[in-house]
Parts: sequence; C-alpha cells; structure tokens
Amino acid sequence: MKTADEEFFKTFISVKPHFLGSKTRVTGPEPPDVIITDVHDRQLGLELTEWLDKEQTTPSISNQDNEMKWLEILNSEDRPRSKNFQFIRVEFHNGTRYSQWEEVSFRKEFRSLISYVVENWEDEMEGTPQKIWNDFTNYPTLAEHVSLILFHNWPGRESQRWVLGTGKGGAYDPRQMTRALLERIEEKKKKPNYVNLKTQRHLSELVLLVHYGIRGLMHNWPFEGMNWKIEDVVSEARANLVQNPGPFDQAFLYLAYNEGHLFTLYP
Repeated sequence: MKTADEEFFKTFISVKPHFLGSKTRVTGPEPPDVIITDVHDRQLGLELTEWLDKEQTTPSISNQDNEMKWLEILNSEDRPRSKNFQFIRVEFHNGTRYSQWEEVSFRKEFRSLISYVVENWEDEMEGTPQKIWNDFTNYPTLAEHVSLILFHNWPGRESQRWVLGTGKGGAYDPRQMTRALLERIEEKKKKPNYVNLKTQRHLSELVLLVHYGIRGLMHNWPFEGMNWKIEDVVSEARANLVQNPGPFDQAFLYLAYNEGHLFTLYP
C-alpha cells in the first residue's frame, strides 16, 4: 500500500470503524490494499485510490515548500475569518521563492488587503459570480509573489485554516476535478490484475474507496463552483459506475477533512 493510502486508511478506519461491517483488517497483498473480514466472516478486498488531478498535482508539489511557508506566516487558523467568505485561495506566481526578509511586509500587506476587501465587500465583490482580487498596485510584496486571490463562500466547507494555496491555471472549471475523478475510476476499473482477483484471493466482494484530502485541497482546483456542487460530482461518478462497475461490487467516495463525509457511489 502506498504511504499516502496507508496514512489515510489509519485515520479513516478510526473514524469509520464499522465500515463494510468490519471486524478485522489486514494489509493486503496488493491488490487488494486491505483485506477486511466482516461480521459474517466474509473476506472483502478493499482498493484505495486518491482523487487528484495529476496534471495539476505534479507541478504544484514542486512549488509546495515555498508556497506553504508563505501561507504559514499568515497564521489564518489563529485569526477570525469574515462572515463574507468561508475560505480564501491564494494563487502564487509559478516558481515563487520564500524569503524570510519579506515575511513582515508580506503578512502586513495581505492582512491590509483582506481588511480592505471585507470593509468594501458590497462595492468590490457583491454580485460577482467569481470573487477574485488581482490588483496589487498598492501591495508590492504581494505583487511579487501572488497573481490572484479567490474568495469562496460555500456553506458547510469551513476548515480551521481558511487561507489555502491552489492549483495553477487562472480561472477554473470545477468540472475539471469531476473529470479527474472519473478518469481515476476508469483507471482502476481497467486494471487487468483485478479481473480474477476475487477468485484468486477467495474474496466475497471487491470494493473501491476513493479518498480526497489535504493534497487535493492544496494542489488542485476546487471540485465545487457557483453552479457545480459535490452532489453533481457524486451524480456523475454514480452514473459512470452504474453503466459499468468493472470488477467492483461496491464503490465509495470519502472527503477526508473536517468531519469527513462518506458517499456511496455504487450500487
């Protein structure tokens, strides 16, 4: 099992200990990632996969260290957020470099800008479909490192840290992440070593669990937008699996942040 999947599953099973009627669990021979023995003494094979857009994730990770340092000095988790938005995404210039000599000016300018936007929300943001700020004329340090700031107001999506990084590419289409999810599901369905896996491993069922967490939040564009919500994402994934579930008897999607939400994708 990949390290990211292993770390995810430890947390997931602590939150959902009765998933699939689980009685005992052991690491699988890959595939499957995990073998679960349920309350009926059936053996279930569980395959884990992370929902990521690979085209965004690979270059984003290479810039992560510098961007994370800029975000950490803002200490957003320790500061109150505005009632006008749930969180902010900061898009950095490609190849931004962190500098401790600019920490004070970066933090001061960022907080000054956010205060201005909050105080002038009705004039600057109210009524605009995508709430974006990209005028850094009066904020030279931000201008050097940041290309735009997006304000999101999606009820139920609050997290402790409310200033986040984001994937690259300017204005985004949230359906891009839905397409990435469907591509990931298709990749798993088409793996040839799953075809006879239940017979080979004496499994009653083969189950797919797709998970989305901090790496998705940090490296990919949001999967929701003004007219595209998680319910739309789930509907698309369900339609895909109903049409052809491949080798899987069940499939789930788990959002691994805040309280966590488990969606049944199939059947």
